Amino acid sequence: PRSTLFPYTTLFRSERGKTGNDVIAGTEGAKEGLSEKPSRRASERPQRPVSEVGPKSRQEIWRTVQIWNSSILSGDVGLYKGCYADRLTRFYGHANVPIDEAVQMMIGEVQKYPIRELAVSNPSFQPVGDGGVQLDFDKEYRFSGSRVPLNQGKVKASLRFTRVDNGAWKITAEFDREICWSTLMRNPFMQSPPGTCQ
Repeated sequence: PRSTLFPYTTLFRSERGKTGNDVIAGTEGAKEGLSEKPSRRASERPQRPVSEVGPKSRQEIWRTVQIWNSSILSGDVGLYKGCYADRLTRFYGHANVPIDEAVQMMIGEVQKYPIRELAVSNPSFQPVGDGGVQLDFDKEYRFSGSRVPLNQGKVKASLRFTRVDNGAWKITAEFDREICWSTLMRNPFMQSPPGTCQ
């Protein structure tokens, strides 16, 4: 199945009973101080290779993921968009994706699944490319709605970050490395835990 698009840093629950349009239009559920729209987009700049990811960078990247999580739960499209670079080198099965295209995918998923629960664990930060950082983690999710099949499972996921002109870390790639299990899989072995991940 097409992998879920919403990794989070901790368990979150969206408000039950809201329609997809309510979730998109409002900012209910966003953490205090996170509902402001981002400033103008910053372009990427070349970076020198990084030999290791320091504690400050890890903290800043983790904070960006937390803001990203809150934006999806609240349906705050501007906040979600502010976590990304202008273009993604990889977005699941697509290459060289403009951020506006990724945002449209996010809107569709939030409308489809008004009730969402996710958790991430086992984060690992690795330097990649020319000054970038890849965050690998385990992602567990449970998405549901009144007229769609339950979408629940676990994947081994990754986000890649690059520091841009204003010094902020922005997401430049998003993908799942392995599907451990999913209720949407055809193989019965893959429909429940642990699946392929022990």
